This record gives sequence, C-alpha cells and structure tokens, in this order.
Amino acid sequence: MKLAPIILFVYNRLYHTQQTIHALSKNPLALDSELIVYSDGPKESSVETVQQVREFLKKIEGFKKMIFTIFNFTLFMLFLPYWPSLALCDFKLI
Repeated sequence: MKLAPIILFVYNRLYHTQQTIHALSKNPLALDSELIVYSDGPKESSVETVQQVREFLKKIEGFKKMIFTIFNFTLFMLFLPYWPSLALCDFKLI
C-alpha cells in the first residue's frame, strides 16, 4: 500500500514541534511513511528559536524517509497570486 506523505510546517516553536513528531512517530505506519518538513526562514527576532527547531529536526528517526526543506514562506505567499502566469513564462538558465 502506498501511503501519502506527511507534511509538517514548522517555525520557532520547539515544544510544539517535538510533541507533533512524538505523536506522529507513535503511529504504526510511521516506519512506512515519508515525512516532509518545511521550515520557514526566521525573522531577526527569532533566529535562535528557529535554529533550535532545525537542530531538533536533524535528529528525527523513525520514518521511512525524511525530507527537510528550508523555505521562505513569506516570499512564496508574495508570488502565489502570480503563480499561474509565472508557470507560462519561458525561463532559461544562463
């Protein structure tokens, strides 16, 4: 049976992230599941707490596969309204 991946968005709340991962890892299908984690980029005031969450994420075990992505969600949301037109653009690597 192919399982849907688990996607988790995190920022600067270490305790909540730890509790979420703990609950997910108790699921009997965790060992067969892919965990995809998106960590939003920090603001100046939260650099340390975001880093603590990211350090915790590096130590996670108990899933089939873990993909950890640092992601600037705010920047993404700024471009989201333009996404359909961006998809039609002809991008070239220089």
